[in-house]
Amino acid sequence: LFSLLKEHIPDVASSFESAMVPIDFCCTDTIMTLFVHKLPLNCLLVLWDAMFSSASTLTSTTSSTSPNNEIFFGALLHFFDLHRSLICESRNDPGQLMDDLKMAVSQYSQESNPFDIITGALHWSKKIPKNSIHRLREKERIVKTNDESKRILRIKSWNTDHASEIMDQLATVSKLRLSILNGNSISPLFWYQS
Repeated sequence: LFSLLKEHIPDVASSFESAMVPIDFCCTDTIMTLFVHKLPLNCLLVLWDAMFSSASTLTSTTSSTSPNNEIFFGALLHFFDLHRSLICESRNDPGQLMDDLKMAVSQYSQESNPFDIITGALHWSKKIPKNSIHRLREKERIVKTNDESKRILRIKSWNTDHASEIMDQLATVSKLRLSILNGNSISPLFWYQS
């Protein structure tokens, strides 16, 4: 999401950077629940129809097995664009930025109408090139995999005489993260045995 913000709404992205507020801190709930707690039901259903409809005439990239990422991220970009001035005014104050975002989400959920939501989401989704989200996710996966590999090496290099049990647990967690990032479905018991 942050990469898309940097590309399409750079002033909003720089506001988050200036305030040192990670974008995922603000959007995790929205992303995990597909806007469930952020939109009225009538708006939510229209957005979901666009995202999940297999025979949708809204876009040719819609899939019957997974949501249309471009429409989903288009809806997120639409939200940030609507509240651009509010976000940019708070660029140097993390507390104010978080308060303003909370107010913006509340206002967005109360004042949204299906037509504005879907037209805004479609407008922004057209600006996102096909497969760009997949490419961005792959880049992020590689970065996270490298970070976990470095963490494992640091853990192994630390003197573990005094806290070997804790260090072993940290190493196990890092191995599990690395396994998940690599798409492996290895039982956690495997890691505890190694």
